[in-house]
Amino acid sequence: MANGILQLSIRHPRVRKFSFQIKYSSNRSSLSYRPIKRPRLPPVSYPTLMKLLDKSPEEILTGMLDPNFQLNKFLNDKRMQERDDWVSSMTILLEKMTQCTESRERITMILEQLPNTLYLEGVYNKIRKLDPTTNKFNFKLIELFLKISNTLLVMIPHSADGFTKIFDRLELQFTKNKFESCEFEDAKEILDQVLERVKDIEKVYTTNKITTTQNDIGQPPNNYRQLHIVPDLMELLSEQRQYLRKNIVDGVYENAEQYLDIHFRLLREDFIGPLRDGIQQHLFKVKSKNYNVRIYENVQSFGSRLTPRNGIVYDLRLDAKLASRIRWANSRRLIYGNLLLLTFDNFHSCVFVTVEDRSQIERNFTISVKTLEDFDNSKENQINLDKIAASCSLTMIETMTYFEAYRPVLNALQMIRSDHQFPLAPFLLKLSNAMTPPDYIKPTTTYDFTPLLVDPNLPINYKQTHQVEKKYRTVPVLEKDQWPTSEQLHLNPKQYEALILALTNKVALIQGPPGTGKTYLGVRITEMLLHNRSVWRRFDEQSTPILMICHTNHALDQFLELIVNRLNISNGIIRVGSRCQNSSIQQFSLKNARQRARENRSLPKDILHQKWDKLAEKVAIEEVLKSKQNEMENSRITILSLSFFTQYPIIDQTHLSSLLAAYDGDMGDIALLQWLGFYSDFERIPDHFIHRERDVLPMETNDTMKEMQEYEFNEEDEEEERRRHDDDIDLEEYAPTPGNLMDRRVSSTVEINSGKERQTVQNQENHNHRFIRYITESPTTFNDETVKRINDNIWQLHMEERYDLYRYWLLKYRQYLQNSLDNQSREYNQTVSTLAEYRQEEDYHLLKNSIIVAMTTTCAAKYHNVLEKLGSKIVIVEEAAATFEAHIITALSTKCEHLILIGDHVQLKPNPSVYRLAVKYQIDVSLFERLIKNKFPNVQLNIQHRMRPEIARLMKYFYDDLEDHVNVESERAPVRGIDSNLFFINHNHMEANVDDGRSYRNEFEAKYVIELAQYLIKQGYNPQQITVLTMYLGQRQFIAKLA
Repeated sequence: MANGILQLSIRHPRVRKFSFQIKYSSNRSSLSYRPIKRPRLPPVSYPTLMKLLDKSPEEILTGMLDPNFQLNKFLNDKRMQERDDWVSSMTILLEKMTQCTESRERITMILEQLPNTLYLEGVYNKIRKLDPTTNKFNFKLIELFLKISNTLLVMIPHSADGFTKIFDRLELQFTKNKFESCEFEDAKEILDQVLERVKDIEKVYTTNKITTTQNDIGQPPNNYRQLHIVPDLMELLSEQRQYLRKNIVDGVYENAEQYLDIHFRLLREDFIGPLRDGIQQHLFKVKSKNYNVRIYENVQSFGSRLTPRNGIVYDLRLDAKLASRIRWANSRRLIYGNLLLLTFDNFHSCVFVTVEDRSQIERNFTISVKTLEDFDNSKENQINLDKIAASCSLTMIETMTYFEAYRPVLNALQMIRSDHQFPLAPFLLKLSNAMTPPDYIKPTTTYDFTPLLVDPNLPINYKQTHQVEKKYRTVPVLEKDQWPTSEQLHLNPKQYEALILALTNKVALIQGPPGTGKTYLGVRITEMLLHNRSVWRRFDEQSTPILMICHTNHALDQFLELIVNRLNISNGIIRVGSRCQNSSIQQFSLKNARQRARENRSLPKDILHQKWDKLAEKVAIEEVLKSKQNEMENSRITILSLSFFTQYPIIDQTHLSSLLAAYDGDMGDIALLQWLGFYSDFERIPDHFIHRERDVLPMETNDTMKEMQEYEFNEEDEEEERRRHDDDIDLEEYAPTPGNLMDRRVSSTVEINSGKERQTVQNQENHNHRFIRYITESPTTFNDETVKRINDNIWQLHMEERYDLYRYWLLKYRQYLQNSLDNQSREYNQTVSTLAEYRQEEDYHLLKNSIIVAMTTTCAAKYHNVLEKLGSKIVIVEEAAATFEAHIITALSTKCEHLILIGDHVQLKPNPSVYRLAVKYQIDVSLFERLIKNKFPNVQLNIQHRMRPEIARLMKYFYDDLEDHVNVESERAPVRGIDSNLFFINHNHMEANVDDGRSYRNEFEAKYVIELAQYLIKQGYNPQQITVLTMYLGQRQFIAKLA
């Protein structure tokens, strides 16, 4: 017989008779189902509305979202204005639909279609008229509409404008008329709630922008410590300017609280401002290019998974068409730690995440992200990513201000105490210019000047001490007339003056124009402090290192390299942070210090034991999480074992008895498959069609302990580097990527010897997998009430009803499972946080025994708690003028006695993201510049060693007393083959935007520079002697590409 469809009746000795359709193959008999198509709903008509009225809220919601229902056409049908029954019926349906408490996203999809529709016009007309039969207003209709409105205002508050006309009319009517009836009182109560909610929304979504001057007036509206670093949706959509006050550059701060509040709010606005402007520009569809955010449409979420290093992450897949056009290798897009915002309903709701890993982006356009642990995701307008289906299309917004550069600093600012222990308060807050020595220096304190008296061009050898006059080995440090002379110390007069200032004052500022040797002087100052550390590191006190911070990794490593080479140091320095690119400094990394401590077993045992206990707890929770995540995934790709449902109160006991009535006690899974119509041949039910429970391994297995040891052994000092440099753990062991999940869903086959039989079974397998997806991925139309009305004998249900009932069970099971996952995830995050505290406690014990701790300002903010406990008395800041004041204050502990700032505010200033904050609020004025502008004692170095005189002449427009060292002309020969050592080229070739407008390139200049470099090489110069400087990253990349 040819292939066809037969209607068969099957009777099994232990099963009652039932009928189903099978597809007959001439090659091999096989059974499978063809999904029954749902009938098309009728076109827009009143009977269509009436058919839904008797349905449950879930059924109404599903019906309205059915494309065949044509909801938008209903809402804008002219009969909505003409016929009261249409308005009443639609209102009843919408109010019932809003009762679906578990379907927030789907409700939002309907509610967002209501504004500016003829339906609202119909409601407005109807509420204005008295009911002709009762001569009263239709309070029941009004109450239902107000309930709908209340739900809308909660879910999509910025859609309130479309309803205000109706609210105003109702308020007027209810004020002018008093009705003595329960219906009136009920409607009035809900109206008051709605009007109060509208007022709250208007406070945020005000259409009149508050001026900048108004925002400077008065006390802060709230405590800055209570502000979330990441804004909520209301703040991002508001046109109201944030409360901001200027950085007080000329004058003093009232107190530490005012100081911290001002700097926190300014820095936070520098981060949030571009994100807010970019979102609003996108929402208002401004045609000009959006330079504040990057927008990714058609992003898909594939749910969460557990990873060994990153914890719980969510996998997002970008639109292939967009992602394939980006050169990810050189792109700054979606880098680790950056903040993303996801929405599926045009910013009616959203969720914030950070980029965790983009290593797979070139292979399958997938990134991994993490939700923010310190963000309140329980708010009504926050999306739960676990409830977002892969079929849902998300819009993703990426901020161009790098989140990780702001988050740790803002966090640290909220932790700083503003009481009497605020570090160096008389100087930083009140601008005291008293020449006060650090507290560790007493009137009788002496210094040994040996380090500065030996040859500065050779690595120091303290055996040379005998060559130094005895009187210079015990110099009273506060008696400057007893110091060695500047010539003896190999310093010019200004450097000598700066050295005195730095060693004898609590706060010292050294300004160094280009080439004047400010870094060199910083090294000499460090030499003196280290050589005399018995002064500030007394044996009877807690040992503390010098804290050395820089704005950039490059400057930090350069500074450290000079110190290491000069002092010939082999230990005692710890460089915190893993972005070090200098091979001579990498040996001093915190990572290596940790490794040495573990090998030497030098860390406190109590901390190690506590950490191992917590690590074991973490591994145990991971096992549970992995198991439950597998269960959730299997619920989508297999038919679950009946035991999964019976472990929770999901299946009605009558229905369960009906299902199992004709089966033995151990045949529940067979009964379920048979009930769903999968097989008539019970002897051959492949295991992979039904998911049964797996045994969970006990925690303390050998594999688990090995995993813990590997985890501990490869621990890194920064999260980003942990993710990118740990190669010895197989990430696939923990969970597959989204691509693996989809591959796995269709990969199961049954091995058959015959090739033809294998193909037949393979086709059958594929069909069954598609059929399973049809059952498990379609939404159920059943709810608790409809299930209660189902006949006790569930074998009498039609097949579509059976599928729907199974989906209802599945929905309930997933809800229980998701609640369990949420609880486990919270416990997991708490355990990870505690584990991080133990690790920082380990770090503290390593750092306190060093002599120098070096880190960038951002890293210092991340380690704020450790630095506070470390209590470094001396802090040296390189690049101080290029660093935001907020960054420096977060690096100072309450025990800081000595702050040395080295920089040049004429060369470099802090670079805010928001230009307006620099112009109007002076956020770009650093602590260094602020103190100098207020006549704080400082020294400006004045002899440059770097440039030929004709080049240095340009600098004298900025520095009045800048002089050339006598050697610059003799040591800097004229450039061969060129008439002048300095020249300017004028041309009329325009530049082009690159990197989404954030950078530029100029093809003419790039080609010109390359040709010039090649010409110089022909004059006998080595390529290493030629440096090309460009102001833009885009130009640098373009030159490298052409070269």
